[in-house]
Amino acid sequence: MRKTEKFLSTATAPGTPYPSVAGATTPFTTYQAPEAALGGGAGVVSLTSAPTSQYGTPQVEADGHAYVQLTGTGQYVQWTNNTGQPINFINVRASIPDSSTGGGITANLDLYVNGTFRQVLNMNSVQSWQYDIGGQGVAYNVISANGTANSYRSDGTDLESCSDNGCGYDLGWTSPGQWFRYKVNVASAGSYTVSFRVAAPSAVADAFHLTDASGNDLTAEEPIPATGGWQGWATVTDTVQLAAGQQTFFVDQDNSGWNLRYLSFTSSGGGGTGSPLTASPSSLSFGSTTVGSTSSAQTVTVSNPGSSAATAPSVSVSGPFSQ
Repeated sequence: MRKTEKFLSTATAPGTPYPSVAGATTPFTTYQAPEAALGGGAGVVSLTSAPTSQYGTPQVEADGHAYVQLTGTGQYVQWTNNTGQPINFINVRASIPDSSTGGGITANLDLYVNGTFRQVLNMNSVQSWQYDIGGQGVAYNVISANGTANSYRSDGTDLESCSDNGCGYDLGWTSPGQWFRYKVNVASAGSYTVSFRVAAPSAVADAFHLTDASGNDLTAEEPIPATGGWQGWATVTDTVQLAAGQQTFFVDQDNSGWNLRYLSFTSSGGGGTGSPLTASPSSLSFGSTTVGSTSSAQTVTVSNPGSSAATAPSVSVSGPFSQ
C-alpha cells in the first residue's frame, strides 16, 4: 500500500439486506469500518463538527459519525463474513485527499481474503472540471463556450459551481458532438469499474460514452435516470478495460440535458490484478552441471487461484553461473 492517506468508511458484500438510514433495503450486507478489527496503527477518527461542502473530504464521504484513517504501509481494516453465504464481490467506500493543485491523487489498497493476497484495489478519481489542457479542438470540442468557472482555470469551458456534497464544479451545457479529453494513471492493466456522478432533470437514454485516444469505444452509450434537477445527483456505473500507464480518454457527448461531476475508476472484483499466478515450488536448484550437458528435469506447477484469466509472459533464470 502506498503511503498516501486513505479514509475508509464502509465495505459492502452480498448477503442479508442492510437497512439504510432512509428506510430502504438493499440486497447486500454493509460493514462499517469503525466497527471492524484494526491493525498496524490504523485509527478511528470521530466527527466532532458538521462537514463542510469541500469535495473529497472524509467528513463528506463518511456514512456515519466516524471513519478509519490509513496513513501508512501495513495499516489495515479487517472484517469477518458472518452472513453464512459466500462473498462474490466487495464494494469499498473510500476517500483520498486531493492534491494541492486539485488534480487528485492515485493510491492503492491491497485486498486479502483469509490471509491470502487477492488483488490490488486501484483508486483514481478524475473530476469533470479537470479536463486536459490545450483548448478548443485539443482538450475539448464545444459548440459554444459557456460556464462561470473561469476564476478556477483560464480555459474554464462549460463549468459551473455545483451543490452536490463535497463538489467543486461540474461540467454542464452538454450537447451532441461535444467532447472533453482526460488523462488517468493506471497502476495495472485490467478490468475497472467506472462510476459517473451525473445529474439530469429528465432521463437521457443515450447521454455519452467513453473512447480511447485511438477513437475506440470503451463503453456503450450511457443512460442517465432522471435525478430531480440539474443539481440532483446520482451515480451510474459501467466496466472498462484499461492498459497500464497513463491513458488518455474522451467523454463523448451523444445527447444534451445532463451534467457531469466526476469519473471514478476502481479495480473490478476478479479482474485486473485479481488473479496473481502462484508457482510450486517457488524456486529450483539444479546444482553443478557440466558445460554442454543437460541437467535432470524438474517440474514447476504454475496455478491461477483467481476466477479470471492470467498469463505468464516470461520465465527467469538466475545464477551464479560459472565454468
